[in-house]
Amino acid sequence: MRMGIKGRALKVAGCRLGAWAISKHVVIQQALRTATLNRYGFTLPW
Repeated sequence: MRMGIKGRALKVAGCRLGAWAISKHVVIQQALRTATLNRYGFTLPW
């Protein structure tokens, strides 16, 4: 919710498929933008 995801899309957080399977999901892409990752200290290879 703190990442701006609302409603039914929050159910992706409880998905049992695993990190690799849900990494391409549109909700995850919206929540983890490049700017957000940079703010938390994650470096991207590109």
